[in-house]
This record gives sequence, C-alpha cells and structure tokens, in this order.
Amino acid sequence: MFKSAKSVVALAEETITQIVNNYRYDRIVKTSGTIAGWLEDNDYILTDGTSSLVIDLCPPWYKQFSFNNGDKVTVVGELGINRRTGAVEIDVFTITMSNGEVITLRNADGPPPWAGPPHKHHNHLKNWR
Repeated sequence: MFKSAKSVVALAEETITQIVNNYRYDRIVKTSGTIAGWLEDNDYILTDGTSSLVIDLCPPWYKQFSFNNGDKVTVVGELGINRRTGAVEIDVFTITMSNGEVITLRNADGPPPWAGPPHKHHNHLKNWR
C-alpha cells in the first residue's frame, strides 16, 4: 500500500476512541495523549481520556527508548494489531514530545530502516512503493 508523505502531513488528529472505532489495518493516524505505562521492549500504553492503546516504536535492538508515565506526546503512525495482546496498536512513524522535539522512526513510504537491506528472504520488499 502506497502512503505519500503528503497524506501524513495533512492528517487530522483523532481521539483514541475514534481510532479504535474506525479501525482499518494500515490506516495512518495521528493522536495525542499521555504515556500511561510500559509493556515491554518499545511498546507503551498511550491514553487520552477517551481510551487507551499500545504504541509500538521499533525493535529494541534498533533503538531503545525510555519514556516516563505522564509524558505527553503526539504520535503519527499506521494501525495494526499487537501480536501479544490482540489489541489495536499504532506502529509509530513519528513521536512529538511536549517540548516540541520530534523523533522520526521511519517514513510512511517503504519499509522501516530496521528491515535492513534487501536479501533473498526480503524479495517481497523489492517493489515497495
């Protein structure tokens, strides 16, 4: 599925309840909330007063994050299902801290940088656009 950078920039912010109620795999979303807990690796619980969901940043071997409960953030990413819990999650592209710092994990276009260079077993990524 092609996702243009323009579609990411023009996103309207949604509540977590709106995101969950309008779930569609790979849909790109933007929401703000408060870090309410850590699950494991780089998976955190984000809550906004309407509901909560998991935000999945990246594999811990790629980059390690340490957020605190109460940190206020805005995330942009694509929807998926958490493999461990079966709940809706956001696979994060960018996370913006309350001080304005923007952490870019990946672009909406193409595979994430931790997918590595194309190998024989990555043939399905060859035509990613």
